[in-house]
Amino acid sequence: MVSKASRSQVHGPRLTAQQEKDARAQLSIQFDRLKDDMDSNLISYDGSITLLNELGVDLASADVLPLSFYLESPALGQFTRSEFINGWLRLGVGASPISDQEELKRQQRQGMAQVMEAFRADAPVTPKFNATEKASSQKGLYTAVYEYTFAFARAEGQKNLPLDMAITFWELLLPYAPVYDADGNKAATGQPSFSPAQWQLWKQFLTEASNVRVISKDTWTQFLEFMREIDPRFETHDYEAAWPSIIDEFVAWVHEQR
Repeated sequence: MVSKASRSQVHGPRLTAQQEKDARAQLSIQFDRLKDDMDSNLISYDGSITLLNELGVDLASADVLPLSFYLESPALGQFTRSEFINGWLRLGVGASPISDQEELKRQQRQGMAQVMEAFRADAPVTPKFNATEKASSQKGLYTAVYEYTFAFARAEGQKNLPLDMAITFWELLLPYAPVYDADGNKAATGQPSFSPAQWQLWKQFLTEASNVRVISKDTWTQFLEFMREIDPRFETHDYEAAWPSIIDEFVAWVHEQR
């Protein structure tokens, strides 16, 4: 369940003109301290590491993904000025007075905690700061971040995601999926569930029993739907549905193993 604080975040912050001015000023100071030496409108890898360390976020953790989504990061370890500032405002930074950089980081850490709570619950995405239009997507935060990650993780100019990269990001994302059933409680109560054992079978199939070297966008997106629909013994899979062929081959392979 998402807390009251997280539910209120869904509708985006409402700042007074002075609150927004003060928040933008402090965020600009922070950005300038972290910016790349060669590009004043970019925080590159080293600056990102410093930022994440200050916020208590491990670069190799799943926390980076929803944060990067909201700050509209163009690539892992990069943030651009306008998107960085507006993204933090979108997450509620500035709703309380910001007197200095320490208060700014305190509010950022608080915002991150709320983001991760919403991420786990697949709660609605917070609209862009001061957005006047209705949100164009009804997708939850987990679903939006999952889909965003494919483009985020891909090398520039590439259509597909190398298999090793796909597995790395699945390892980060899957434990946060609403259907992920780490202890079997969801399956026991009849809820949609996807277990660690099922994930291990998928990983084994891809790395040992298939010739797959890259993951397409269609496979990446449809695998999330597959997780939501498949039963623990893979008995309800519909081969006539419009699944990518690799998913059909996977289910057939699982039955062969048994």
